[in-house]
Amino acid sequence: MQRSKYHFWLFLVAIYVVWILRATWFYSWVDLSIPDPTWRLVFSNGLKFILWVIPAAVYVVWHDRQNPFITMKISTRINLRGVLIGMGISVVYLASITLFEYLTSHQTLVPLFRAAPLTILGTLASISFSPVSEELFFRRTGSGWVGSIGVWLQHPSASCSWAC
Repeated sequence: MQRSKYHFWLFLVAIYVVWILRATWFYSWVDLSIPDPTWRLVFSNGLKFILWVIPAAVYVVWHDRQNPFITMKISTRINLRGVLIGMGISVVYLASITLFEYLTSHQTLVPLFRAAPLTILGTLASISFSPVSEELFFRRTGSGWVGSIGVWLQHPSASCSWAC
């Protein structure tokens, strides 16, 4: 049981060390050398998927011996009510940020609305991939790694479902 905990912590530390190297040294060396911003974004998001999602799925298969599509809830049915609530919260957030920007620096969304619809959709699609990759990484269990780590930090001697 104890050995399993070390596997988890070793995995988590390794992921963050690799990500720190990628976000600092590797970014300035490789990402910034890609001249086209679109290809730079594609490369960055692809690398994020490879460094965050693939190792989490491999860990679920190797350590937990479970199906990553089920464990990471990728194959879970979409809850329409939850989607609508999330969209409502996003609209309220966007409206509040827009109002704040207008009141503090007189910035508006007029340039966005003047852009071509394909440009807007391309921008939304490109910025949506990154948070989805991060979300998949933290969905390792039903309660997620973060919640499990918090429980373990409060009660280190307690048995845990995520690392035992």
